[in-house]
Amino acid sequence: MMQKPFELMRLANVVLRSGAFSLCAAACILAVGAPADAKEMITTFDPPGTLNPYEISINGKGSIAGDYGDDNGEHGFVRAADGTIVSFDPRGSIGTHALSINGKGAIVGTYVDGHGGHAYVRTVHGKFRSFDIAGLDPGILSINDDGTIAGSYIDDDNVAHGFVRTADGTVTPFEAPGAIDTNAYSINADGVIVGSYYDGISGHGFARAANGTFMTFDVPGATGTSATGINDDGVIAGKYYDSGGNSFGFVRATDGTITPFNPPGGSCCTFVSGIDIGGSITGYYRAGNGLYSGFVRAPNGTIKTFDPTGSLDTAALGINDKGSIVGTYQDGEGLIHGFLRSRQN
Repeated sequence: MMQKPFELMRLANVVLRSGAFSLCAAACILAVGAPADAKEMITTFDPPGTLNPYEISINGKGSIAGDYGDDNGEHGFVRAADGTIVSFDPRGSIGTHALSINGKGAIVGTYVDGHGGHAYVRTVHGKFRSFDIAGLDPGILSINDDGTIAGSYIDDDNVAHGFVRTADGTVTPFEAPGAIDTNAYSINADGVIVGSYYDGISGHGFARAANGTFMTFDVPGATGTSATGINDDGVIAGKYYDSGGNSFGFVRATDGTITPFNPPGGSCCTFVSGIDIGGSITGYYRAGNGLYSGFVRAPNGTIKTFDPTGSLDTAALGINDKGSIVGTYQDGEGLIHGFLRSRQN
């Protein structure tokens, strides 16, 4: 599975709680960092009563979905473009994760109740629909504007499989050709799903078309390749590994051309989180000082790095088609906060 930022700092256990909703107005914004230049601004925020936000994604309207921990466990949240934050949990949840939000405001994620792990869809109006994948724990999920969901689940033998769920609720499991493990990470407007699979020797990237046909690929010279994002034009971004286990970024054009990249000063660990319609790519990397910073790579290959004010570690986790980037950062006291990096006209 794709590594989560600051994994060692996540709560070790989920604490029992009942579902609840809470509201927080724009006052939940903690600070507005100084813009990196006249066209950029970083806004930091926390869900109400939070200890640490985790996974965060953003749609084209600027709505942000994610999850966070507090003294009562883990919960989902959605932050509107005006800064209003709503916390949520499916009924009976003792631990909620919100993993992806589409352009209509529908959110997909996972939760745990007394019977195990489940997936859910939350509508823009706050209604939940839960579903299960072969009775097993679902993991990574992504949703497009048609309501089609791509994701992965783990079976009883600890083997990962991919699946696609259409808006009418039909679920189709799938495996990449020759795969022992299959992980699906992202889906675009045409229903093309990208991810990675393991064939017993190494990891490879794949793209699965809506009709079920597969295209597989590798970064030349890599010992492992993982496709983590695809835009609506079919341009794919992801990470690859060298023989020393170091990870770097790549972009694959629609003609199949693969271009590796690494942020300036990157030492060993680059993670690619998303790609927008114009081909800008975001993610985070470890610099030579051992700390993580966010980056955005323009279509021409120029890479900018960034950190919210006061950040010791930054993880950029998503980008929308307006170039707004969301993620998390760790401050000097070890607390994790959310951030939005936006372009100013």
